[in-house]
Amino acid sequence: MPRRASISIFFSLIFAMIAALILTITESARSFSQRFYMQVALDSAMESLFSQYHRTLWERYRILGLEYREDGDLMDELHGFLLPYLDCKDLFPVRLEREDLLFDGHSLLSEGNAMEEEILEYMQFGLVESAIRFAEQECMATDLPGELRQLCCHAGESEPMETVQRAYQVDSRSLQAIEDALLEISKLCKEEQSVHESAQRCLSAEDADGFYRAAEKLQELWKKHRDAVRKFQKAADRLSEQVAGLRQRYEAEKISLGEESAELAEAEIREYESYISEKGILREEIGGMSAQAEGLSADTDGLVQEVRELEAWAEEALSELDEEDEGEEEIYEAVHRFYSSAERRWSALSLLRYEAEASVIHAETKRSLDNVRELWEGKLLERLFPSGAAMPSREAVFTEDATLRAVSAASPLDIAVLGEYSLRYFGLFHPAPSSGPLPPSDSAQPLPPSGSTQLEAEYLLSGKDNDYENLSEVVRRLVLLRELMNLLFLYQTPTKRAAARGFVTTMLCVTANPILISVLTFFVLGVWAYGQALLDVQMLLENGRVPFLHTEESFRLSLEELLWMGKEKSLPPSGGTWQGLSYQDYLRIFLFGEGLRGQDLVLHRMQIAMQRNLRKVGEDASRRFGFSHCLYGVSATADLSSRHILAEQRIVALLRGKNDEQSYSFALRSSYRYKNDTM
Repeated sequence: MPRRASISIFFSLIFAMIAALILTITESARSFSQRFYMQVALDSAMESLFSQYHRTLWERYRILGLEYREDGDLMDELHGFLLPYLDCKDLFPVRLEREDLLFDGHSLLSEGNAMEEEILEYMQFGLVESAIRFAEQECMATDLPGELRQLCCHAGESEPMETVQRAYQVDSRSLQAIEDALLEISKLCKEEQSVHESAQRCLSAEDADGFYRAAEKLQELWKKHRDAVRKFQKAADRLSEQVAGLRQRYEAEKISLGEESAELAEAEIREYESYISEKGILREEIGGMSAQAEGLSADTDGLVQEVRELEAWAEEALSELDEEDEGEEEIYEAVHRFYSSAERRWSALSLLRYEAEASVIHAETKRSLDNVRELWEGKLLERLFPSGAAMPSREAVFTEDATLRAVSAASPLDIAVLGEYSLRYFGLFHPAPSSGPLPPSDSAQPLPPSGSTQLEAEYLLSGKDNDYENLSEVVRRLVLLRELMNLLFLYQTPTKRAAARGFVTTMLCVTANPILISVLTFFVLGVWAYGQALLDVQMLLENGRVPFLHTEESFRLSLEELLWMGKEKSLPPSGGTWQGLSYQDYLRIFLFGEGLRGQDLVLHRMQIAMQRNLRKVGEDASRRFGFSHCLYGVSATADLSSRHILAEQRIVALLRGKNDEQSYSFALRSSYRYKNDTM
């Protein structure tokens, strides 16, 4: 029996529409899940890619870096890591070809502050395991910057103070030239007085030949006197110029000096300026001696000529007399009257006089003190290097690399941490064991993880291409720093200043001039500080310790030993102390100071040293390690294609009215870097 089917058709259509709606919603959820799935896949593949970090770089320096040559290598590897995720074709029919991957946003270890971030990230945990040992005390990194900054202030002052001290040494030689000229003038005045008296006696005795000899001697003395005056004026001019230059240099460098160093330099210069002022008053008197000597020379020539004419007249007159003539007595009477007049005129001559007491600088003692300074001009490293130890090589081992462009964003605390990292992971000079027992903490100096025996920490400071020059520069800086600190100690210690003043008056100079004594006292203090600095650095190179600021007990060099150093041009035994800072402590100070001035350059040198250790001998240059081929982070874009698989069902296609394949594409992006695993 026929029935109406309108209701059944209506419900069938409703069911089809509901089913299509459910499938469409499900497809939307599937598409979203597919995108999320592929994003996780891309992120995971990026992590897998970066897990292939350079193992040796990590083992030796605790730095993560992905070595690569070109983006094609990254595409192949990343595509390989993504392939397993593309097997879910029934649910996620995603297609991804190698060419669909694009890399941008490369962050290289050779650029920016990438390597610095790596080091600081690791050292946050590395310093937890072992505290820093500084000045024989255990301390954390956060405790270091304040103390290091204070010590670095003095280290930074050593260069400008060295300029002042070197100029002061040169000025002391001009000062000696002035005093030597004055001493010569004083001696000439006394000798001229003696010869003048001798000539007067000859005139009194009517001894013409004796007067001629005395007059000739006086002419020689007055010529020497004029030469001595010129020497004095030249030395005075030179010293005035040098002291003016010293003042200018001091004013230019004063901004770099601390309060104590500035006070010391100011006191030194004031003593010289007082000396120049005193000699300026004397200079007018000395300068007038040349004209006076010229006048005396002319008067002497005139009188000698008169005596010669008289003697010639008397001889001729006597020869013309006959035996019966009685004019002989008249001739002798005329001669007697002439000599009496000449004697009065001679005695009336105003001779050159130097009333001030001349100062005598003992040339041998002064030369010995100058010799101590001249040790600087020689090969300082050879003089201070421990005997029996192997001298660092002059072979060039560090090669400049223009592709390394590290930039620092480190704070003072970060710089202190980077300095500690440098001392732990770079090779440095291991002081030779000194005679006597070593402290337990310094009895062994292990090599860094890289096993490098090069002086890399010294290279970070000096930037030379070989170990010899790098260590030489560090030794030079050590001597400068120790000289400044020793000079501050001597200047601030009354007993040492009194000892230096006593040395000046007993061993160096005979003078009643207090200004000259003060000037020479400063000179002796400077040489004394330098001599002790040489012993300090020698002690550091022998694995000893030296206090940053000496005490009277630790300051070992006596003035007698200082004089011996200059005479023998050698160093006395360094003695020994285990109190104070070690060689590594001083390197820590220098690294901190160098970082404050420019950590970019230090990072650049760190990368050069690392590259050298990571490159294999004989390795193909096109494949050898380089930070410019080491990724710290990168961004990747993937262009994927897929299709709406649920939209392909017949019921949905029936409602759509067509059955063609529904394809679409979408892009995903993933970024990765080693710090915090994210860009």
